[in-house]
Amino acid sequence: MPVKKKNNQVSVPFLLIFGGLVLLSIGLIFLALNAPTTNASQGGTLDIPFPQIARVSLADAKSAYDKNMAIFIDVRDSGSYAASHIANALNIPLTELEGRLAEIPRDRWIITYCT
Repeated sequence: MPVKKKNNQVSVPFLLIFGGLVLLSIGLIFLALNAPTTNASQGGTLDIPFPQIARVSLADAKSAYDKNMAIFIDVRDSGSYAASHIANALNIPLTELEGRLAEIPRDRWIITYCT
């Protein structure tokens, strides 16, 4: 009696299901890595681009500024700065910041803003 060889090929439906699960997993990982940061002190979710950068409250920033312990740097373009800005804030657009570091005082807390 002849011996039948087993078919070791993987079925097409299995490949489709497995491929779909892999794509779904990649999508979920992508969503998890790009999820907005939660700020518990404000009771909500903030969509901030660099959550690892420390934020400062308005009250703390104003207090430091009033005590001459901080300087504000407006990193918007000059047109936005001209339209409205914090009094005495330096205007150093973000695109120019690296080349203009010498203009920033080193003896005070540096607080940047863009809105």
